[in-house]
Amino acid sequence: MALDLKISKLVNFLDLHFDQWDMDKYLELSRFIFNNYKQAVTLIDDFTKELDAYHLSFPDQAMDFKTWVTKELAYLESIASEPARNALAVDYVEALEKLNTYQQQFDSFGTDKFLTYLPSSFTPDSGLSVAASQSTKQAQAAWHAVERRLQIQINIVEDLETCLDISERWTPGYSDYRETLEYSQRWKFIRVVEDLEGLVVQRLFELSKANLSSTSTNLIQISRAIVKRSGAICTALDKYNKLAVVQNPQRPTLQYSEILSYAALGEFDILKHSRHDILTKPWSNTMHRQMGVKYFKILRACEEITRLNVETRRLHAWIDAEDSDIKHVATELELTNPPLASEIWRLYHRQRRVNDVHHVRLNRIYSLEGFTSCVPSDVTATDDSLDSVDEVSVEMIEDELEGDEAARFDLCIQQMSL
Repeated sequence: MALDLKISKLVNFLDLHFDQWDMDKYLELSRFIFNNYKQAVTLIDDFTKELDAYHLSFPDQAMDFKTWVTKELAYLESIASEPARNALAVDYVEALEKLNTYQQQFDSFGTDKFLTYLPSSFTPDSGLSVAASQSTKQAQAAWHAVERRLQIQINIVEDLETCLDISERWTPGYSDYRETLEYSQRWKFIRVVEDLEGLVVQRLFELSKANLSSTSTNLIQISRAIVKRSGAICTALDKYNKLAVVQNPQRPTLQYSEILSYAALGEFDILKHSRHDILTKPWSNTMHRQMGVKYFKILRACEEITRLNVETRRLHAWIDAEDSDIKHVATELELTNPPLASEIWRLYHRQRRVNDVHHVRLNRIYSLEGFTSCVPSDVTATDDSLDSVDEVSVEMIEDELEGDEAARFDLCIQQMSL
């Protein structure tokens, strides 16, 4: 019996909690719509002015941001993966360079050195040139080691020639050799950029954790990681700058403060894969890309306004219908069930106060300069009855609602303590 009573009290408490949660969310509906509408209108107004001014700076260039995005996506997809034959060709050229190194080491060894003995060598304390003998053994061991490495490398080269169907071994004079060597050097540069990108992204995540961290221990550990990561970024940046100047075409060198602003992966992709023709494309220009971001934010804001227009009409229709329906039911019950009618009237007045708040905010939405939908026939943007309710009145209504709920909560706690 006691357990059932505790469960009943708990259920009542949960019901009160979620009932209050629903009422709070319902009260914030119009505020959410108004804030989003105002933000979207402001964004469209500000970014449109910036784009118009930017268009005037490039009167001879068509700012077709949608086409630029399509072309950029097509290009990035085309270089997303390395063809298998290209990878094998890179391995083949690297194997040829190793083979050339081993061959030079092997050729550097001359003929075997023979020991020379004189009659004076055969004395009790001569040692029969022990030092010369040991030196010869070491040279022979080194020669055999180089020979083994050379033979292994020859086998690797022959296997790659079989995979690539190469009948005649490439030499530095071959055009395929030179092109593959250049391709290999470019991919070494790309790997350096990828390492730099990974370090920057990790640092951004660590900074984000530092902002969210609530304990001093975690903060100290994250701070140490940030310092360590910053040093690694500087090292990777030095490698990048050394390789950037020898690329064809030459890539721009970067500063530490500049690389930390590369928040989008596309920035690194353009940096890695840009060739001479790509660098001349408008979508690879940093300022064009920033304007493109603002252009698409304008498009998303217009979509947001379209959605908010629908939600505004829905909320307005709901609060009008709710007031009318509750009032109609309460009026009918006054003759048949006065106690229930009294409760319904209490509910009506409470909901009416909430809906009055919604009416005020909806009227402000209708009064926004960038409002694009039609104002309902029963309300105008200059309705005096709505304009007379200022923000102070709205706050007073909200305080009354909070007071009612506080009284309900106090009553619930008293019942649970019995």
